[in-house]
Amino acid sequence: MLVTLAAVAASVGLGETSAPSVVPVTVLTGCLGAGKTTVIRSLLGKLPSGYMCAWLKNEYGDAGVDRMVAQDARVAVKEIVNGCLCCTKVGDLADALRALHDLGPHRILIEASGSAMPGPLVWEIEKVSDIVRVDGVVTVVDCANFIRINNFSRTAKIQAKCTDLVLL
Repeated sequence: MLVTLAAVAASVGLGETSAPSVVPVTVLTGCLGAGKTTVIRSLLGKLPSGYMCAWLKNEYGDAGVDRMVAQDARVAVKEIVNGCLCCTKVGDLADALRALHDLGPHRILIEASGSAMPGPLVWEIEKVSDIVRVDGVVTVVDCANFIRINNFSRTAKIQAKCTDLVLL
């Protein structure tokens, strides 16, 4: 069976001119410094014309910086700082998703803090399933440092196990 690039692009919504009513959400997890932001910035740089993506960035600290980094008309960035989306900021997730959905993106990327557990994020996203749907959890792993992190981090182990795709 021959699959064309156009067929693959259409299957993930790249050929659509209008945003879907139920927007797919991809959750990116990974330890601090694993490369989540680098992966997202690389993907955003390859967006086709007319495709809008929303990026929900969660920083455990109080300094949000990625909104300034993503200066692109096809990207809407919202940052939630001072806590983790899976626990202390869990109540902010649904409101943030509603606000991003109202902008009409084709896709929403959630970049979780390095300490976030994937399960609670997915459960919270499911609470607003009338406007968004989880299409996958991606865990970014820093191969050079994973063994060191793996030795002491329960979170790193859970992130690596509770995922649809591991990016090394």
